[in-house]
Amino acid sequence: MSMPRLISPLPIAALLMLVRLLPGVVDACVEQTYTARAVDQSTGLPLYQEHHRDTICEGIPFHTVVTYLGVDGDTVATKSLDFSRHLMKPDVLTEDRRTGYREGAIVRGDSIDMFRRQHHGAAQDHSSIRPERLLAINVGFDHAIRRYWDLLAAGSSANSILPCPIGCEPSTSASDASASQMKF
Repeated sequence: MSMPRLISPLPIAALLMLVRLLPGVVDACVEQTYTARAVDQSTGLPLYQEHHRDTICEGIPFHTVVTYLGVDGDTVATKSLDFSRHLMKPDVLTEDRRTGYREGAIVRGDSIDMFRRQHHGAAQDHSSIRPERLLAINVGFDHAIRRYWDLLAAGSSANSILPCPIGCEPSTSASDASASQMKF
């Protein structure tokens, strides 16, 4: 007869966050915020603002939320990035509150599940790819460039695959029609 489990397993990210928040175990996570403003270059009129809230744990990005505000100050879109499983391949979700457009990607092992909804009430499209090489997803590309900067600056090239939502420009690779190829 087996004993009943007293504690259910926690997701790894939740467990890591719990450990990080315990006093004296490791340094606590910190939150950093900043705002960026976009203006029309010809008129100087404001177009929108971005408010970024980054959670950094032990010097490494853990989670980011970006809120996009229209000129009237209302939230028009949001983006959430979860770096808890991989710095260069975060889970990402972007939603436009005005139209209902929604897109995202979740890395599961060596495949990427991508989804997109065109507008409120529309069905959500799903696609899954298993690229041969995956360098980055969304802003994870910034981290990839930093990580491989010395090699790139020395003239090395790297073929990479950057996934994009369903309906993007087709790839030059017949096996990855939902990914963009990039060589740098």
